[in-house]
Amino acid sequence: MILEKYGIQLRRITKVDLELIRQNRNSQAIASKMIFRKHITAEQQLKWFDSINNVNNIYCLILYNGKAIGLINDKDMDWHKGNSESGLFVWDKDCLKTIIPSLASLCLLELGYEMLNWNEVFIKVLKTNIAAIAFNKQLGFKLLKIEGSDEVAHFYLNKRLFEKKVRRSIVSMTKLSDIKTLKLILDEVDEASGLSEKIENRMLQSENNIRKVKKENVMHYCYDILGFQQ
Repeated sequence: MILEKYGIQLRRITKVDLELIRQNRNSQAIASKMIFRKHITAEQQLKWFDSINNVNNIYCLILYNGKAIGLINDKDMDWHKGNSESGLFVWDKDCLKTIIPSLASLCLLELGYEMLNWNEVFIKVLKTNIAAIAFNKQLGFKLLKIEGSDEVAHFYLNKRLFEKKVRRSIVSMTKLSDIKTLKLILDEVDEASGLSEKIENRMLQSENNIRKVKKENVMHYCYDILGFQQ
């Protein structure tokens, strides 16, 4: 699975990517801001991958200018209710304070709300992670609750909030607002795993016009977001 827009590519991870992810996830700069902060071994990483490598979890490398800069995900996806939990971390210091992480998040949110007719996305953030809280509030997420014992803040974003807040805030921050086409590419691996079927079933519930073309056993879905700059 590959998702493309804004000059960014989100590519679903494979075993080849695990060590790169593990090394960056274990760095002090990132681990200190995570709910789980212990060192992750290669064995634990592989076990984790085996647990999430299914149709209910989508973990993608964030690629910018052909370089992997971070990881983004939708996990515990409820394909019936259209709910999931999202997460992101960026290890490339040159991209951290740019629009790139926001655009990567927007790609995944647009997939959910515009193509898959998704209803709600949840996130969990350490209460002390001020930067992450500010980032997600900028994207339109609203506070749901705070777990006092773990000091974990829970946020949510539904489609109404997405339409009202996200697009305008991102457009105001970037010169890429004329890029309107979101492209989703699903290959034979996605078809064999059942992910393609899950995605197509959700697309049938969407009222948006999604173009579909098959090229060499690879399915391409494109959605043009009209009125983006309004």
